[in-house]
Amino acid sequence: MITMMKYLYSSNINFKEEGLASTTELLSSFSKSSLPSQYSSSKPSPSHAGSPVLVNLGKKIRTLREKKGLSQESAALASGLDRSYYGGVERDEHNIALINIEKIAKALDVSLKELFTK
Repeated sequence: MITMMKYLYSSNINFKEEGLASTTELLSSFSKSSLPSQYSSSKPSPSHAGSPVLVNLGKKIRTLREKKGLSQESAALASGLDRSYYGGVERDEHNIALINIEKIAKALDVSLKELFTK
């Protein structure tokens, strides 16, 4: 709603010229798909999304965790990371810092090198 309002105010729409009685009427006739991209309320994908390095790292972490019989929650707890952040690492949603990769390696009882080998 706020996103649409920003767009409307920046567009200088004249309600009388458009044959509309109010902002509410205008909003009810709007669909999100008609908004320009800079006013989209959906979160854009990070620029690193799909990076082969992060995809492979996430897959390797997940494989090692599953081999050890750990849940994401227990692996996150053992590494001192938030559960949702840890899951995002496995799904390559985060451009993870090296210090956090080290924490995960320790929690999984593997070397850093092992995380980066196929």
